[in-house]
Formats: sequence, C-alpha cells, structure tokens
Amino acid sequence: MWLLVLSIFCFKTQEHTGSGHTHCLEGAASEEPARGSLPHVQEALYRVADPDAVEPDVDTPEEKKLFTESFYGKFEEIEKLRDAFEALFAGPAKNDDTDAALDGDDLTEDAPVDILLKEPRLFAKRGTPVKKPSGHLMMLLDRSGSMGVERLSSAKAAVALIYRSAKKVNGITVTAAAFPGPNKTDILPLTADAAVTAEDFIRRFAPLSSWGATPIAEAIDWARDQMDAVESERKLLLIITDGDFPEDFFIPHEKTLTGHGIELAVLAIASDTEPEGINALVVEEDAAIADTLIALIKNTDFSRELTQ
Repeated sequence: MWLLVLSIFCFKTQEHTGSGHTHCLEGAASEEPARGSLPHVQEALYRVADPDAVEPDVDTPEEKKLFTESFYGKFEEIEKLRDAFEALFAGPAKNDDTDAALDGDDLTEDAPVDILLKEPRLFAKRGTPVKKPSGHLMMLLDRSGSMGVERLSSAKAAVALIYRSAKKVNGITVTAAAFPGPNKTDILPLTADAAVTAEDFIRRFAPLSSWGATPIAEAIDWARDQMDAVESERKLLLIITDGDFPEDFFIPHEKTLTGHGIELAVLAIASDTEPEGINALVVEEDAAIADTLIALIKNTDFSRELTQ
C-alpha cells in the first residue's frame, strides 16, 4: 500500500536517471535558499512514496554540472535566432524615451511649415519625454521531473534568449519564475525584480534542474498577483510546460487574467492535447522549442503593439 508520508520528499526523474519512477529522499527539507540561489534537486514536493524506488545520486556537483553544460550547449545552438528574438520586442519602445544629448532649443521638423503659417510655437525643448508603449513580460517555466535534462535545457535556452532580448528594449520589463519551487512550494522566482541583468539571470539560471510535480494553477495565480503590482500598459504571461491538461484547462485562467489586463500565451511541449480557446502552440520536438516560441510571441497583441 502506498502511503503519503510528509517527511519524505520525492521527485520524478526521467532523462538523467532513465527510470521515470518517482524517487524519494528521506529526511527533513533543506533550509530555504537565500535570494538568488537555486535549490538542490532533492528539495522537491512531497509525493506518494514508491516502495520500489531506488534513491538516485542527484545532489552532487556532477548533477549541477550536467544541467549547466547542457544549458550552455543549447544556448549556443539557438543563439543564431538572436535577431528573430530581438525583433519580437524591438519597435517604438526600442529607443530612449528622451533625447538628452545637449541642452538647448532646436527647431522642430515641421518648423518651415509652421513659419509660413505664422505658428509661434517653433521650438521644442530637448529632453522632453515622449510617451512610448510600455510592456511587462512574465515567463513561467515548467521544470517538473518529466522535462528531463535535454528538454529543460532547450526550454531554458529559449527563455534566456527571450529575457536578454526583452532587456535590451527601453520600456519593457521582464521577470521569470519556474515551478515547482523548493521545500514544498509551488514557485521559484528566478528574478528578484525586473532590474536583474541578463548576464546575472543567465548565470543563475544555468544550473536549474528538473524535478517535482506540475503545480501550474498555483503558478498562474502567483504570476497574476505579481503582475498586478506592475504598472504597465501591456502585460504578457508566457507559460512553457510539458504537462498534459484537459483541452479547456486554460480557458477560465485566461478569462481571469484578461480581467486583470494580462494576456496569456502557452507553449505546450509534446502534449497529447492542444489547448483550446487561447493563444497556444504545441511543439513535438525539443529542437523546435525556440522557433515555436518565436511564432507564439509574434501572435500576441503584446508583440504586435510594441513593434508597430
């Protein structure tokens, strides 16, 4: 008989153990990691114990090295798509909001016409703010056990390129989180705030491993609360998951998000069902994750409005 044991923490392994079983580690949970740190693989959601499971050797430097090296390998492979990723956000918001090169007054572009019309307002002050479209992007990455090394690395590489591309655009803020989180929590924030640089994000992101369940509903609720606190004209929640859900699973979530001014886009990896009624794409091959994400984001109002 399977028993739910609160003192046992388990996680699902796939690619790096080859077993596909739910494995358990006995003992108390590790302490909550400091801000900016990444959890160990064994810090997972408690699960129903599998009496036949064999405890794998996962909490090792070799394990972290495996995920880190795999990530950088995938990142190098898809960096050829850098221009395509940057084009998703590079529009009117790409340049600085103000021209602060020099102090003083300059003639406006329409000055010759204005002179003929005897328009007295001939001069425009440099440094005057020009309102540009603003946007906030939140990415939620499923890092559950079924993602495995290769699939998670491909998804992480794409997320890293999106993060770096969006950070280059003035007027856009971007944050990211993964689910599940450590110590029986649903979420692992990957950025303390929108000010984290792309370099710091990628460095801290590289060792992120796959384990645990898929608390996607809780992750969506968390993201909504976080995005509510951000003042922005446009908001996009991008979810990347390999979970199998009912076809209409995301519809009520999208309805709630829309009421909060948040657009939803979902990338479903190797899913048996295609999400209905929302902006979603299904990708079968891990190697196509980056290209499919580009197509998905292109189909958002968020991207279209920022690139007009």
